[in-house]
Amino acid sequence: MAKGELGLGFPGQGQLEPGIGEEAWHKSIGAKRVFYAGSLVAEVDLTEVCFGSMTSELKDYPQVALTAVCLGDLEYAKDRGAKPKKTFALSAGEVAALGATNTFMLHDTFYVAREREKAMRVSNDNDPGRMVSIKGLTKEQLGHLKDHLPTSARVFLANVLEHDWHSYSVDISMPPRIERAVQKLKELGLAKKVRVVNMPDEVPPAHSPFQEETVEPLREKLEVIKSRIIPPGEKFMPETGVPLKTQQDVIDYLLRQLVTTTNLPDLLQFLYRSGIKDYLILGPGDFLPGLIQRQFKGAVLLNQPFGQIVRVDNV
Repeated sequence: MAKGELGLGFPGQGQLEPGIGEEAWHKSIGAKRVFYAGSLVAEVDLTEVCFGSMTSELKDYPQVALTAVCLGDLEYAKDRGAKPKKTFALSAGEVAALGATNTFMLHDTFYVAREREKAMRVSNDNDPGRMVSIKGLTKEQLGHLKDHLPTSARVFLANVLEHDWHSYSVDISMPPRIERAVQKLKELGLAKKVRVVNMPDEVPPAHSPFQEETVEPLREKLEVIKSRIIPPGEKFMPETGVPLKTQQDVIDYLLRQLVTTTNLPDLLQFLYRSGIKDYLILGPGDFLPGLIQRQFKGAVLLNQPFGQIVRVDNV
């Protein structure tokens, strides 16, 4: 499997699709235990939600479903010999990543996912928005784009990877305005290979600077389990690169993630410098393996029965 030290990564909730987690559930007793525990906390049968008769309701349980799939896949991977040294994740996947390091007990991992999901949904319902992906922008072009948007526009632009900008807008009228602004850049000759991709209307609530009202409600819920938190230390790589050494560190980090964006380039560099050359990606979708390959030119993708390994040791 891995040639050296193995990093374990989980994606965010944007990769959810019907059928996720089914193979692990059928082939691993540990995965069955994970789904059972998650179903008790979520008060819904997550096997039915993920790959049964209720897949149309995946959007109603995005974070607990993602957590079940990621940790179920991890049990299957462990059955096949996977022994990761560090974990990392994008967005909601970080709850599963912390669960994978035993920072939270299994029940508490699903509790955190459920309460994070609830807080974000309330905030999103109060101030609905849309997520838009803008492909092909350089930093200079991004500045020009902002010049062509209304000064009052509440738009959050985040650098997921260079030349791959994402925009989260809490104003549902913004996507067409962004499209017009991009078209204006093209007319002025300031951008050529730029395109706008509107995400589906029914996307799960996303984290952004406009989710401030989620912080205190989630803080109260995390305080309930604070005494049971076991800080992960070096086992979990946060986007800041600073190990979480205390219970309060863990709480503060999860709250910070609600109102900031994912900074994958820095996170991957922290992992690489710590000695991780193989990245085992579990959970749904191909988004995260693709981003790692784009960050490390020449990286090789190795398909496994339980996930994908991105090898960067020859980069």
